[in-house]
Amino acid sequence: MATRTGKPPRIFPWGRIVSWLVGVPLVVVVLAALGAAVLRGNPTWFVAVAERFMPRVPAVAIADGPEADAEFFKYGAIGNEAADGIPSKIWAVLPDVCPALLPGDKGGGYRAFGFTYERNPATDREHATPIGLSRTRLGFAPFDVEVLAINCATCHVQTYRRPGANRTEIFVGGSSNRLEAQSYTRFLAACADSAGFETETVLRAIEKRFPDTAWAEQIMLRHLIVPITRSLVRERLGARFHWTWSRPAWGPGRLSPFNPVKFDYLEQPVDDTIDHAEVMPAWNVAEKQRLRSPTPWHWDGLSWDLREVVVNSALGDGVTRFGYSDQTIDRLVRYLDGLKSPKAPITVDAALRDQGAALFARECASCHAPSGARVLTIIPRHEIGTDPGRLDMWTPEAAAAYNNYDKGGKNPAFPWVFEHFQKHDGYLAQPLDGIWLTGPYLHNGSVPTLDDLLRPARDRPKAFVRGSDDLDLARGGYVSATCLPGRYDASGGFCYDTALPGNANTGHEYGVDLSPAERAALVHYLLTL
Repeated sequence: MATRTGKPPRIFPWGRIVSWLVGVPLVVVVLAALGAAVLRGNPTWFVAVAERFMPRVPAVAIADGPEADAEFFKYGAIGNEAADGIPSKIWAVLPDVCPALLPGDKGGGYRAFGFTYERNPATDREHATPIGLSRTRLGFAPFDVEVLAINCATCHVQTYRRPGANRTEIFVGGSSNRLEAQSYTRFLAACADSAGFETETVLRAIEKRFPDTAWAEQIMLRHLIVPITRSLVRERLGARFHWTWSRPAWGPGRLSPFNPVKFDYLEQPVDDTIDHAEVMPAWNVAEKQRLRSPTPWHWDGLSWDLREVVVNSALGDGVTRFGYSDQTIDRLVRYLDGLKSPKAPITVDAALRDQGAALFARECASCHAPSGARVLTIIPRHEIGTDPGRLDMWTPEAAAAYNNYDKGGKNPAFPWVFEHFQKHDGYLAQPLDGIWLTGPYLHNGSVPTLDDLLRPARDRPKAFVRGSDDLDLARGGYVSATCLPGRYDASGGFCYDTALPGNANTGHEYGVDLSPAERAALVHYLLTL
């Protein structure tokens, strides 16, 4: 068509704009789909990307400063969120999609594994997650996803009930008495291997539980997060811990704390050693450092530096060089520096206490009193006589590997160097403050009460129930009925068999010649510490 000027008419380029509006998003969608497919097929690549490039923002803000250190210890992120975190909505629905894999009827959902929930005093409502799990938003909005990851409080929160009381009390910083960590990880791995973890099944459960899930998150869950989570859980908790099936079960309140590190991070050959141990309470570290310096830590004194203990514990929980933070470690150490052992909720009988104090001075003080010559020293295995599994597990090669862990260029971003790991051939004599809340006793938790510990090994229970939070304030420890080995009554707890490897209740035969009255007096005194 001609114009008066003779120039062709100007036509608005709708075609180009439409092509651009359609083409560019299409390219983005195609590239995103290809990227998702690549990451689904290589989940470790996704973790590497998340570790290096995705921002991490706390889902629940925790204030800075000492006044909030306890809250941080319970719910703060420690740097393992990208590498070992589980998307919170997937985690929340797994008991719904795999109910047959839950162990008995011990309460709803993850309570079946002994996790501890508390009420939020600000809202008077129960926290959505148990003590010991952090909540972090990982990624760029609107495609960020909340993930949960364990922290120190997972293994250092315990519960107890006073005799005749209905209310369960919580102490954070002690030693877990009810958490069945091994059963929990096996549940996650088994669920990931089951039909319940199919993408559509998980998404339906999430839609039912969280109907307000944003569209962007739904897309991420369907095409990326659910498939990758399934693959990673299978690898981390299934294949990685395959060797645990050849050992006795841990049971509530116990861990295999160093063999996983030895076989994985330290790349030591998988052997047949058993290091099952009670979780040690984390209180009174400042007092211990005043008693002896340098101060040995752990049951066998394998590390002699508190900060290294905190760092290696964080490493065992999955912290990586990209998540590591000096500020986080500083905050954890600061909390521990101020943590004191609690006093037993008992009515003190002054005469009985004084009698017990005299017996303690005669029978126990050299190893366990603050002024004792042997307190916080290594008692040789031939003298202490307790189960040697933990000692056999920790080898000179493992100690050397830990001290050289970050010197070979594998983790150049870490601002610390391990120097204080050692190999000893005995167990550490501990101060006994707070001993009323540390049963069962000995490093492997093989003796249910203090009264039993003051008897010859032949007279101690051969099998007893673990996992109670009912206090026994006469015998010391938790109420522990006898049981038949090989039987597991889901309503009655875990039957601990002292005949199994790593579970021996032998050794520590001190005070075993006391009369029943003397034994009762000594136990009463110990409960006042």
